Amino acid sequence: MDTRSLHNLVIPGWMVFELHLNYSELRIYALIYGFSQGGQGEFYGSLQYLADWCGLANASNVRRVLNSLINKGLMRKYTDTELTKNGHIKRKIHYQAIVPENMWKEI
Repeated sequence: MDTRSLHNLVIPGWMVFELHLNYSELRIYALIYGFSQGGQGEFYGSLQYLADWCGLANASNVRRVLNSLINKGLMRKYTDTELTKNGHIKRKIHYQAIVPENMWKEI
């Protein structure tokens, strides 16, 4: 069984009616929000994971949607680098959903 079958995606009404996102933006925002509620967590999964969950063809489409959310001030992107044991540089990118200030009253 695919592990995604064991998870769910919750899309609260305020995301639908207040943020005015398109279908792909809404699904990716909601998915990452699930990992980062309350500003305590972040999404460390792959772009392919997001593509699979949201029905997008590839990671390039996911990047486009993430950049749109970042430009709208709804997503924060972090980049970490580390040196591996064999001397290579490994870059990790993770994301955090940002809830607009005016939404905190309604949540």
